[in-house]
Amino acid sequence: MLNAAKVAKYDQSEEVKVSGQDLEISEDQDKHHPGVRVITLAGGTGGALDPGVRTRLSEALVAAQADPDVRAMVLCGEGGIFSAGVNVTEYGAPLSAPWVDVLAEKIEASAKPVVAAIAGVALGAGFALALAAHGRVAHAEARVGLPEVKLGLVPAGGATQRLPRFVGAQVSLALMLSGRPVSVRDPGLKRVFGRIETQGVVAAASEMAIKLADAGPPVRSGDLRIGLTDPGAYLRSTAEIAAKGFAEDSAEAGIVRAVEAALLLPFEQGMALEVALFEEARMAPAARAARHMLMAERRAATVALSPPGTARQLRDVIVTGRRGAFVETTIMALDVGWAVHLRPPRPADAPTIRDRVTEIYDGAVGRGRMDAAARDARLGRLHLPDENVSDPDMPLVFELGGAGPTLAGDPIRVRLGEADMLHPEADGPQYWARLYAPAHSAPLAEVAFGSDAQPDAIATVVQALRKARKTVIRAGIFPGMIGHNLDWALWSAALALAEAGHSPYDIDIAAEKLGYAIGPFRQMDVEGLAVAAARLDHLAAARGAPPLSEHSPVRHLARDGHSGRRAGRGFYIYEAGTAQRDSALLSRIQGLGATPDADLGAVDPGAALEAAIVNEAARLLARGVALRASDIDVVLVKGSGIDRRRGGLLIQADIKGLFPILQVMKSLQDAAPHVWQPQDGVLDMVKNGVGFFGRV
Repeated sequence: MLNAAKVAKYDQSEEVKVSGQDLEISEDQDKHHPGVRVITLAGGTGGALDPGVRTRLSEALVAAQADPDVRAMVLCGEGGIFSAGVNVTEYGAPLSAPWVDVLAEKIEASAKPVVAAIAGVALGAGFALALAAHGRVAHAEARVGLPEVKLGLVPAGGATQRLPRFVGAQVSLALMLSGRPVSVRDPGLKRVFGRIETQGVVAAASEMAIKLADAGPPVRSGDLRIGLTDPGAYLRSTAEIAAKGFAEDSAEAGIVRAVEAALLLPFEQGMALEVALFEEARMAPAARAARHMLMAERRAATVALSPPGTARQLRDVIVTGRRGAFVETTIMALDVGWAVHLRPPRPADAPTIRDRVTEIYDGAVGRGRMDAAARDARLGRLHLPDENVSDPDMPLVFELGGAGPTLAGDPIRVRLGEADMLHPEADGPQYWARLYAPAHSAPLAEVAFGSDAQPDAIATVVQALRKARKTVIRAGIFPGMIGHNLDWALWSAALALAEAGHSPYDIDIAAEKLGYAIGPFRQMDVEGLAVAAARLDHLAAARGAPPLSEHSPVRHLARDGHSGRRAGRGFYIYEAGTAQRDSALLSRIQGLGATPDADLGAVDPGAALEAAIVNEAARLLARGVALRASDIDVVLVKGSGIDRRRGGLLIQADIKGLFPILQVMKSLQDAAPHVWQPQDGVLDMVKNGVGFFGRV
């Protein structure tokens, strides 16, 4: 039974384990510290303060108050973790009582002292409860943090009011605005913890609880002033942070306001402001987008490993194939810790690849991002064909741009760099991956597996890419996977708009306002216009759409030698590493002979681009190229450069509502049916009043 009674092994009179399902008390009269009740947070997923855990905790606190044999309480966690805070899924629905601020007030108002015994991590609401206690003992390796800002939220449970009373504004704001957990040994937090122990945290907390009980009524955290003793310095800190120019409705601005209120308002009024700011932020689109992205990445991790299998323990990889990013792929594999056996198409190229890898690592050492020993260890694992090192028996093989040589043993061969060539034939490659550029540092990989792919091999590929610090998105078998098809829709829409008279530069600005790091015309310049044109033609054929016309700007510029950034000229002129507008570009496009479409010429470019992406997303889902709508948003954010704070274009479309986007599609479908003719999925969602992620 999950919550079975157990006998306590530390200094207390009895233990209460609180969980979401059950509550049982096991009594153990201890001769050292009688009268201390240990309340253990248990049952929440990953140490989360789920609604059931909060309810049981509230009941346990009431029961301890009413029990005349209890003199003090110790609050601790189960499984080596104090609490990871509230589950992120709760923030998107009406909050379940008792909420964290009510629990924190119940802890702080207790007539019997409560001491928090912190091991592992105390994050978010968990740290807020610890701050409300009358004392805190922490394990030396424990970490605490308030990560709510990463979800677009203001911390709750009184954290914005209590923490500044311990440590002042500067340390409080640094913790809250970074969202990162820090060590309990951080000098800035020394006033928060009464004791830091290397072992026996609960026993030490029990000892502290008895001392506090002997000392009389406990001191409330809300009554402390030690962090507020220099009002001038406090307000200078808040003013300096506020001067960074956060958006007025952002979580960051709300955090600064709440921390400032800790000095300027009585505690109760500061708490009321925190609650109001928290609710305002929780309901804002930014918070919904942040929650969406976090859950989207978690779902992607689950889908990528389906069906479940047991991954091989890899020590070696082979990098081979016909063409592609040999240097970046080699560095990615070396960084993981694997031995890399380099097998380029021409063995004579191997020393050149090694020299380039060495040059990149030398640069990292020179910039202080790596020490020389780490560089040498990596280079020591790089084996060239002429080193007389035999190929391993069961490696992972990355084949770049085509099949590599025949290999002995039982390798798993993963085809890289050929996403556009992906096909469902059973006798073809079974394991495909697209590593977004640069392969050694970009955070995204798409994978696809043939019908004969084995579960253990799938697990090996996915786990290997995760070790390379990639978010892994699983796609269906279709040319271009997810990312290139989204590019196809964006680029096709942008070119249609340009042919209708819109400036490519205005179109790029419109895309950047949607959240793209750079617009479609700069994207095509980076890719190379000849490559971009070939991809557009190939993916158009795969979906039965017409190829680029001969008067398409991308085809014309490529023929004319304006082939993109590497050539110094494409849609932009590139000088000294910066993109400059070409004053002659618009007249050049107008002279190509395309017949402008009135509807396209009159539409807002941003609305047209958004409609194209939303429509393409529905198509990818209908074809099974994307397995979940949330995967598309992950690809847009981590692969296409959409601002993460927006959460992807599909969640933004849901927040806005799909009906106006559908209206744009309908107005443009005659001009370019393959881009804007509404997919059945879009029509059905609007008809049923739902979005990509549920009812809107």
